Amino acid sequence: MEDRMQSLSRRTFLRAGAALGGGIISAGMPLSQVIWAAEGKVLKVRSNGDLVTLDPAFVGQAEEVDLTNCIYSKLTRYKPGTEWGWELEAADKIEQVDPTHIRFRLKKGIKFSGDHGELTAKDVKFSFERVIKLNSPIKPQWGSLNHVELEDDYSGVIVFNAPFAAVWLVPLPY
Repeated sequence: MEDRMQSLSRRTFLRAGAALGGGIISAGMPLSQVIWAAEGKVLKVRSNGDLVTLDPAFVGQAEEVDLTNCIYSKLTRYKPGTEWGWELEAADKIEQVDPTHIRFRLKKGIKFSGDHGELTAKDVKFSFERVIKLNSPIKPQWGSLNHVELEDDYSGVIVFNAPFAAVWLVPLPY
């Protein structure tokens, strides 16, 4: 039984729960339809709590984290499935250059909603440095983040004052 549970994917689990008639409803749709919502043009979700903010520098509740994960691009994301790890999301490439520098290159063509343009390295710099500037509650998750250096429209280097291995597990995929 334990082996079966380890090989069960999240999507399969949710689909099975919906098939069993679980009363989980999101945005007025049965869970079985929500699972495929990303294939449509509009993602509709419902949360079990009230939101205080969707500002990534100030999210604190689980409901806010869940929704921001749906609407904001991240350089990396956690891999789906049973193995622990991360994969590229908005980044086309990301690498640890040395203990205090991480170089990234964004995928081209990632657009903001509402005709607000394309995601650039300047946006990454703004978002990451804003956490420090505003003394955000999530600042400790960034460890010794100092700044982001821009190389071109799509590339930059994340600079830390001291090595911070947890960057790969907490702030980058969130």
